Amino acid sequence: MRLVARLAEVAKVQMGNAPPGSSYNELGLGMPMIAGAGDYGAETPEPKKWTIAPSRVAKKGDLIVCVRATIGDLNWADKDYCLGRGVAGIRAVEGVSDIRYLAHFIRSQRNELIKLGTGSTFLAIRRDDLEGLSVSLPPLEEQKRIAAILDKADAIRKKRQQAIELADQFLKSVFLDMFGDPVTNPLDWPVKPLSDFANVITGYPFRSGHYVDDEEGAVRLCRGANVLTGYLDWSDAKFYPITKVSGLEDYEIHESDIVLAMDRPWISSGLKISYCHGLKNSYLVQRVARIRPVAPILGEYLYHFIDSDAFTLHCKPTETTVPHISPTEIKSFEMFDVPKNLLQKFSAISKATNQYKRKLRISEKMGLSLAASLSQSAFIDGSIDLASA
Repeated sequence: MRLVARLAEVAKVQMGNAPPGSSYNELGLGMPMIAGAGDYGAETPEPKKWTIAPSRVAKKGDLIVCVRATIGDLNWADKDYCLGRGVAGIRAVEGVSDIRYLAHFIRSQRNELIKLGTGSTFLAIRRDDLEGLSVSLPPLEEQKRIAAILDKADAIRKKRQQAIELADQFLKSVFLDMFGDPVTNPLDWPVKPLSDFANVITGYPFRSGHYVDDEEGAVRLCRGANVLTGYLDWSDAKFYPITKVSGLEDYEIHESDIVLAMDRPWISSGLKISYCHGLKNSYLVQRVARIRPVAPILGEYLYHFIDSDAFTLHCKPTETTVPHISPTEIKSFEMFDVPKNLLQKFSAISKATNQYKRKLRISEKMGLSLAASLSQSAFIDGSIDLASA
């Protein structure tokens, strides 16, 4: 039999509170403090400050939920922590609820929690928002079984992400071994501006008021929001009616293009994309640059050079109403003029590695779809069929 209850009935919710500013220190005195998601690690917190006057405390094993800005982000307390204003602690009621089951439930409700957020500077949710979540609660042993299945699915997803990160690190290491550090040029390569290696243009000034969500009779737009590290993310795709524009041929993205977001917040994260795949009628918007190599062999080399600290040091954002980097700076960025045989070797290694990464990403998407299906089964339909897991 399943019980539907408010979260407050099956768990203790403790909202954080900021201790007196005079109690803070960075010397490790007192109790480590979690102010918000900025103090989160991959699984457990990585605090930057301590306090000698903790008021709200999470105990080891508690779930820590972000309630401001990045609402719904989760971490686990591996020891006692002072809870700052940006987080809340969740503790299961012994014999009633399983904390890992509740963690998966809260993760499944993240979008709903974000919708409840209020505030002008950044969104925040209240105690009532969190405590009022309706939890579908099966018997305790069933909760543990469901949590174990969802833990397994999550672990597989994380392993795929780690494999992708290792592949990226491998390519960066190969690049440095073959060409040296782009900042210091230890091999003393001759240099030329990027404009000698590629054609650089910025996007078309599509009017945001005409954006549509349906691709029928429209073209897909490549915005800064779609440019993630190493790939394009179309989960938040926008489209533009074909009847509104003409002469877009110059702004279409091709398979071997490098796309660079020029505005903040995208540029502050160094987000860019190389070797776009699965493109169809995709066009560049204003303040997104397209870098098209003059020869295919240059593509991977250009991407990794642009992905270096040298590019960040050269292209400084212009502090206008919308901070951005200029096309002139991109074109004048100096790169090593290296022999063709090295370019061929690096291109072959990169293509093989990127093909492996693409397979991992496809597998990762399938895993996310499976996780969503399992969550649907657990928290909406009522249970997870062992055969489906």
